[in-house]
Amino acid sequence: MSPLPVTEYILHYSYAITYNYFMLKLLRAFLLLFPGILFSQQVQTFPLSPAYDAGRQILPTLDGGYVLFGDRAVSAANPRRDLSLVKVSAAGTQVWQRNFGDATLNESAGQGISAVGDGWLLAGTRTDATGKNLGYLVLVNSVGTATWTKQINLAGVNNLVINDIDIIADNGFIATGSVGTGTQMQMIAIRILSDGTVEWHKIYSTGTGRGILVTNGGGNGFIAGGSKIWRIRTSNGDLVWEQKVSVPAFGSVGATVNIELNDIAAMTGKQLAVIGTITSVAVPASGRAGIFFGKIPFTGPLFLLPLRWMVLRWLIMAVQKKLLWLVR
Repeated sequence: MSPLPVTEYILHYSYAITYNYFMLKLLRAFLLLFPGILFSQQVQTFPLSPAYDAGRQILPTLDGGYVLFGDRAVSAANPRRDLSLVKVSAAGTQVWQRNFGDATLNESAGQGISAVGDGWLLAGTRTDATGKNLGYLVLVNSVGTATWTKQINLAGVNNLVINDIDIIADNGFIATGSVGTGTQMQMIAIRILSDGTVEWHKIYSTGTGRGILVTNGGGNGFIAGGSKIWRIRTSNGDLVWEQKVSVPAFGSVGATVNIELNDIAAMTGKQLAVIGTITSVAVPASGRAGIFFGKIPFTGPLFLLPLRWMVLRWLIMAVQKKLLWLVR
């Protein structure tokens, strides 16, 4: 199927996608006018190691604080990485910090964290001693102690990378990411039971899953990554549809334009929103980059999103969610 253009409504899918994007100049001007809108209280940094630390995801906690999920270097002398979880109070004070992994192996994180009761399930990627990428799960309680850890080694699957995970109401989770490398990379979805057992996994078309959203009823999962969105059944992984987002005009005439969707979230009125980046590269070398915002109604006519405060508010919330954990 050809990419979904801005003016087309896919009736047989009862689905449409609309989009708008915000150039970095717009965001910079907006922040200059309203410098306190992102961090109206304070900015805190959390050095986790003497080397490179990376924050990937942030979730609110019941006590008004946050947990910050990512990965960090094992030590200055050891470039391998561990998954890391930081509990922060509502005032921005670090309460505790925990690391999960094997110092002789490498564990890296996407944005795979999901709240489970008063704890969290962490999902990342482990590279074993042979160089093979495996899934890596850690169930953590409210004080950061690991209840169990599991390694996901799928037969016949090479270079598994887990980028995100979401909870299913009836039992367990759905994780997404990729298998393979380069042009052979394909999106994968993995159904994981509450004890960490893999119930099923399915590999889909070329691409990678960056963000996943399970609907409130738990029956459908929406996966975004690259320039694609997939809709699957959480019960068995069956593909309902997949759609490629058309590339809008951006940058210089004749430039190569790419979209990289990074996350997907629910909105009111049975709608979804996606966010990512849009880039333009021309020859001779010149480029532009911007923030891509999309709104996806389940049904209804297609329309262009006007540049309204509602959209800017959603954008700022997304930036808060993704960038609150500043790293050294």
